[in-house]
Amino acid sequence: MIRFWRATFGAVRRALFPSRQQTDDGRLPYAENATFWRTIAASLPFAVTTSEFDRLQRLAEAFLHEKRFWGAHGFAITAEIAGTVAWGAALLAYRHGLALYRDFVGVILYPAPFRVRRQLHTEAGIESEWDDTLDGETWEQGPVLVTWQPDPTERWAVILHELAHRVDFACDGLWNRHWEAAWDTAHRAVRQGGTLPFDDYALTDPAEFVAVTAEAFFLTPTNLKYWDERLYLEWSRVTGLDPARNGSEPVVPTERSEAS
Repeated sequence: MIRFWRATFGAVRRALFPSRQQTDDGRLPYAENATFWRTIAASLPFAVTTSEFDRLQRLAEAFLHEKRFWGAHGFAITAEIAGTVAWGAALLAYRHGLALYRDFVGVILYPAPFRVRRQLHTEAGIESEWDDTLDGETWEQGPVLVTWQPDPTERWAVILHELAHRVDFACDGLWNRHWEAAWDTAHRAVRQGGTLPFDDYALTDPAEFVAVTAEAFFLTPTNLKYWDERLYLEWSRVTGLDPARNGSEPVVPTERSEAS
C-alpha cells in the first residue's frame, strides 16, 4: 500500500521553517532556512560556492513545491527525506532548471529494496515472467521510485541515479561521441581486467552508463575526472557544476582512460 504524503507544501514549509514570512512580491526569504539545506548539502563530499548554494536552495524548494511524495508500505516521509531528494534534483538541474522534471508528478519512496514483476514478450510468442528486486526505478511516463538507504552514500547514489534517468529522458538522450568513447574505454578496461571508478552496472546499457556516471560525478568526482576528464566535463556541461574543483588526488586507484 502506498500512502500519499498529504501535507501541503505550505504545511511542510511551516513545519520546517516556522519563522519564514513572504516578502511583498510573494517570494520566500530563503536565507532564513539555510541551516536546514546546509545540513543536507554537508552530507555530500564536495562544497559549493555561496551563489551555487543559493540557486540550489531555490531549486530544491521549488521541487518540493511542484512534486508530490508518496511513502510505500507505510513509510513516513520526513522533512529530511523530502529535502534530500529535492537537493539531489537541484544538483542535476542546476544549469537547466526544473523544466527537466516537467514530465513526472512525484517520487515514491520505499523503506527497503522492492520487488517488481517483469514480463518479456517475443515476436515468436514466447513469454517470460520473473521477479526483480530493485533499489530504484524510473519510468518515462511515471513517477520516480527510490529506496531510502540507511547508508548516506548509498542513499545519494540511488537518488542521483534515478533522477539522472529523468534528465536523460528530458534531454532526449545525453549520448554523444564523448560518452561513446568513455563507454568503449570502460568495456575495454573490464575485458582487460582493469578497474573502473564506478559500479560496472554502468556497462549494462548506455542509459545505465549515464545514470551510474552521474553518481560518480557527484560522489567521487575527483576519481571520475582522473579516469576520464572529457566524460567529467560532459557532466559538468550538463549540470553547470564542478564538484571536483576542491578535490584531492584520487582516493581509489584506477587506470586512467586513454581518452582523457
